[in-house]
Amino acid sequence: MKNWKIQRDPIYNKLCEKYGRNFIADAGFFEDDYQEELDLDYFLHFPVIPIKNIEDNYKAGKKNIILLYSGCFNPIHQGHIFSMNSSIERMQSLGYNVVNSYFTPAHDSYLSQKTDKVYDILRRSEFIYKIISENNLEKVCDVNVLPALLLKHDINFTEQMVFLKKYVQKYTNLDIPIYLVAGGDNSSFYKSFVEEDEYGCIVHNRPGSEDKFLASQREWADKFSDCKNIHFVNSLYEGSSTSVRQKKEFIEYQKKDLKLRISEQDYNDIRTEKLLTVFEKYYNNVYFLNVADQQVKFRDLPENMISLDSLLYKDYKFEVSRYYDLFGAKFVKFGARHKDSLLKQVSRLKEGPINRRFYLFDDDIHTGRTMQFAKDYLEKYGNIKINACISLNINNDNSKSEILDLRDFLIGNSWYNGLGVTTKHNKKLRVPYILPFINVLDRCSILEYKEFSREILEVNYMFYKDLKIKIKTLDNWTREFFVFIGIDTEQYIDDVLLRFIEDLS
Repeated sequence: MKNWKIQRDPIYNKLCEKYGRNFIADAGFFEDDYQEELDLDYFLHFPVIPIKNIEDNYKAGKKNIILLYSGCFNPIHQGHIFSMNSSIERMQSLGYNVVNSYFTPAHDSYLSQKTDKVYDILRRSEFIYKIISENNLEKVCDVNVLPALLLKHDINFTEQMVFLKKYVQKYTNLDIPIYLVAGGDNSSFYKSFVEEDEYGCIVHNRPGSEDKFLASQREWADKFSDCKNIHFVNSLYEGSSTSVRQKKEFIEYQKKDLKLRISEQDYNDIRTEKLLTVFEKYYNNVYFLNVADQQVKFRDLPENMISLDSLLYKDYKFEVSRYYDLFGAKFVKFGARHKDSLLKQVSRLKEGPINRRFYLFDDDIHTGRTMQFAKDYLEKYGNIKINACISLNINNDNSKSEILDLRDFLIGNSWYNGLGVTTKHNKKLRVPYILPFINVLDRCSILEYKEFSREILEVNYMFYKDLKIKIKTLDNWTREFFVFIGIDTEQYIDDVLLRFIEDLS
């Protein structure tokens, strides 16, 4: 008799009907630790899996596929990269178009059963992106943190694949087959796909697992060779896991100081005091960058000042913003902050005397990338000469302090708060600095990212709790964000926030 955990899995359920329990056990099925029904579709509301590569690489009329590589990656090493890269190359040589591939790290709870040295999911993700970049695979590789970040325990790789397919459908409107990348030690997992059309696998030989790999390959050739969605790659990465592990260390996040920007509007928000209490808990010291004080300093700066800041400006503004892939995973592009395109803004600045010299201003400089982009763009497309770049705050030592804006944590604030992200068809959204919507470890340098996000959500929840405000009545940015993730705008925002809090608990 099948249990409900088999029945919830569309791939194993079908296999169990035809081949029995022993077959699916050999194919990789395991009993997870969930004692209650799991509604995976609910987690489609959380846009934490990057999608930009898919939209960039998809080719209509081609055999588009996505690869998923599930493993511990504690940490990732060059052997994993070899397996993924050779899988991409093999499938492309067969006429497939690999639109993206995802390393999908295992749940922390699973790792804790295997080793005492467990790097948490976001730090493993951080290091995966680092090694992806080192191997120039950014345009075809990403990290899928959702199962490990938001679920209580590991789930079967088949469910990961089914979920990823649904997720891609929701956030790109594309229906793309998913293929598993498996090592030779798990070569029998190919059996999971002998009855599938929309799913498949690529099995790699691995040092120490050669016999198992060859046995599975022979079995497939004898019994299932008509399954063209199953591929065996008999190429070995020379070296053991130990010998190929990166010598670089994970970034050890230390408790930092915080420079927090606050405007007059923030002071009038009853959430501010409670939010400050949260910040004081997670940072060594909190220093305030008061917009009113900044305005006084700004007035004393030279004329002909082009401001990149949305709150500090005189006659000239250049409203440019950075935009990232979902979850803030990767920088995508610079773009206009509001409706007017960058070129339209430049055309307004060009009015008047030719070759005027300007100063370029931003309230703070963290990496300097935005300032450099703006300078280059203005000079190239507007023939606008920048005499100097000026800022009120330059953060020279990112290891000791963080710069944040309070409004990025106020859900439903009418200002242009939050992180800019691009979605399907280059639609722009602004996303609050809170899990599970952005990588708080990366953006805020806080290791206790779940606890921090939960407390921020609780402050926002208490604000809305007795107001009974529906999402449809909120500002455009907030409303569009909730629509994007699939939340009904007729729902009350406090009910939605409460569910998010429960998820992080």
